Amino acid sequence: MTQRISIKELRFFGYHGVYAHEKKNGQWFSLNLSADLELDNRACQEDLVEGTTDYGLIVQSMLDEMKTPSNLLEHALARLKSRLIREFPEMKNVSLSLAKQNPAVGGYVAEFEVSVFW
Repeated sequence: MTQRISIKELRFFGYHGVYAHEKKNGQWFSLNLSADLELDNRACQEDLVEGTTDYGLIVQSMLDEMKTPSNLLEHALARLKSRLIREFPEMKNVSLSLAKQNPAVGGYVAEFEVSVFW
C-alpha cells in the first residue's frame, strides 16, 4: 500500500547565508517534506516500524545535513536532496522545501523558501 507522509515545519537554527551577519549570528530556518512510501503488512497489519520508514531517521538526516553552512538556500537544498535520495531511496514523489525565517531585507518578509521535487 502506498501512503504519503509529511514532515511539517521542522525548525532549526543555522548559519546559511551570503552576508557576514548571517554566517556569524545565524538565524532560524524550517524544512518541509512530503513523500510517498510503500508500506508492507508489518506496518499496516502488524503495527511494526520495520514495515515502513522511520520518520525520526529522516528528521535526523535532515538536521545533520543542515549543520553544514551554505551561502545559498539552493545549494543547501541540493545537498539535502542528494543525501535523502542516497539514504532513503524508497521515498517517491518527494516535495522538499527549505525556508529562511524573517530574512533581513529591509522590509518585513516572513520567509524566503526554495523547493525541489523528485
